[in-house]
Amino acid sequence: MSTMTTSPATALAEVHQSLLKDLTDLESLVQSSARGALAGVLDRLQTLRADLAKHFRFEEENGYMQAVLLRAPQQERQVHRLREEHDELWQGLVALMWQAREPPLEDDFRQGLQTWIGRVRDHERRENLLVEEAFNTDVAAED
Repeated sequence: MSTMTTSPATALAEVHQSLLKDLTDLESLVQSSARGALAGVLDRLQTLRADLAKHFRFEEENGYMQAVLLRAPQQERQVHRLREEHDELWQGLVALMWQAREPPLEDDFRQGLQTWIGRVRDHERRENLLVEEAFNTDVAAED
């Protein structure tokens, strides 16, 4: 019986894809809802919070960044910064959840949510690039 092992880069991409779907769903809700009428946004934020917690746990506990550092130790500063951003993004989500508890949710909430989603997307993009660079550089060096 053979078992396939998922590479850290592949596992990370799968976790990121799930998170990005959550973000897209939330954006759709915000864009399609009438001003002040964001029914269900708190539920979506709570689901996102659970998924984000899993996502951060995967990144921090499953050691994918350790694998990056083994292959590209010069990226230590970038890895550290990305880890710090997890707390910043988490706090931003918590603040949005508190705001979502007090409707009506006006344009400032929508703008804050869009800004936060943009920060998460940028964070994920930079993580993906870092992992790809570390693993592609390693493979290219072996050729």
